[in-house]
Amino acid sequence: MQQEKIFLGPPGTGKTTRLLSVMEQEMELGVPPDRIAFVSFTKKAAEEAAERACERFGLDRRDLPYFRTLHSLAFRELGLRRNDVVGRTQYKELSDLLGIDFAGYFNQEEGMAGGKEGDQLLFIDTLARTRCIPLRQQWEELNPDFDWSVVQQFHKTYKQYRHDTGMLDYTDFLEQYNHRQSSLNIEVAIIDEAQDLSALQWLVARLATKNATRVYIAGDDDQAIYQWSGADVNYFLNLQGEVEVLNKSYRLPGSIFNLADGIVNQIEHRYAKEWQPREDKGEVLHHTDPEFIDFNEYEGDWLLLARNNYFLPKLRDLVEEHGLIYTYRGKHSINDNHVQAIRAWEHVRNGKAISADYVKLILEYSKIRKQPIADGEYTKETLGEMGIYIAGPWYTGLDAIHYGTRNYYRSILARKGSLSEAAEAHISAIHGAKGGEADNVLLLTDMSYSTHSELQNNPDSEHRVFYVGATRARQRLHMVEPQTHRYYSI
Repeated sequence: MQQEKIFLGPPGTGKTTRLLSVMEQEMELGVPPDRIAFVSFTKKAAEEAAERACERFGLDRRDLPYFRTLHSLAFRELGLRRNDVVGRTQYKELSDLLGIDFAGYFNQEEGMAGGKEGDQLLFIDTLARTRCIPLRQQWEELNPDFDWSVVQQFHKTYKQYRHDTGMLDYTDFLEQYNHRQSSLNIEVAIIDEAQDLSALQWLVARLATKNATRVYIAGDDDQAIYQWSGADVNYFLNLQGEVEVLNKSYRLPGSIFNLADGIVNQIEHRYAKEWQPREDKGEVLHHTDPEFIDFNEYEGDWLLLARNNYFLPKLRDLVEEHGLIYTYRGKHSINDNHVQAIRAWEHVRNGKAISADYVKLILEYSKIRKQPIADGEYTKETLGEMGIYIAGPWYTGLDAIHYGTRNYYRSILARKGSLSEAAEAHISAIHGAKGGEADNVLLLTDMSYSTHSELQNNPDSEHRVFYVGATRARQRLHMVEPQTHRYYSI
């Protein structure tokens, strides 16, 4: 008979550290690493656990074959190869076949959909399969701008296409693994981020860990923010077993903890948890407008969060005005090729020689007449003989780089003296920041029309989202007063 224990890990309470302690206890009891499974919702969590386990216990990554996401586990156990998986080429063929567009196609592992008709139809289809409910029920719940006949036709064509090509999508991995009814040869199972698992993922997790004597399930229902993409938080809330609450946050200071506690206590259906913040107080600061925030006034890194993606460009413009190096939805603000071209230009201007590759970069980012460049070394004089004149500073010569980008780089150089520094700020929707943290978190409370409607109909979902946003802050939480008529009230 399986023994099951549940770990509830509020923000910053060291959930992964606690799970590695469980692993250490099991290994001391004689359980070999390859008889321990650690499965998770995201690749990031599974890889972090594997890396930390290897470092802590002196293991090789190959010693941990079952430290994986559920999709990766199913992929491995089914013996699949990369060319078995539906990708961009196949979605292009499907687009031509159906006469519909895909923006980027649905990312089924991360639960993100593009804005084109094909992306939305794929989202509906995948969500029904992930939740293990009839397609028509999913269509009725979402109430999209598609007739039922369109959704039904897409489902039939997409299914037939996969059958005819012999290719699988990410949801097929889970469905086929579950159909095969094969469990792992393990003694211990750890299921992490369990609040984010869908009904189908729970079927796979339970089947995969069926042979385990002991099962440890970790998560936090208060941070269950992926219900929109199929997560079944009610399954997590109804688990039976011994419960341990990780009761000390190493991230949250007192004032931020108190604000977050006010948010989370509005959730109607949740596990009650007794836990404590750090000893220091921290700060909750209120700003009438993000334009008035002087980022250089506050020590540490920044995380700028909004509920919906279309608020993010304003935050990006804001940090650029202050000359901060940042990432925007995961992409770094400084182009490495720009940096190389700037260095090359200044090297030549200061009398140094550069290689042909660097000359080509200068030509790419300037409006100087393009010409063939042979291998070799080039100086200011030899370039001048070719009609390539390097005279003024880089920001006058590399004029094919957008004017605004050049000004942004100049402001960074004025502040830091280098463009090669690490990012100081990260800009993201709240959903993209789960698991992240920063010394300073700027949180916009405005929301879109559809999200505001969801707040009225299902407040628990939005309470969880803003709880996650607020609890990313290690030192200071910067709350921005609403800029529109639709917002979350804190």
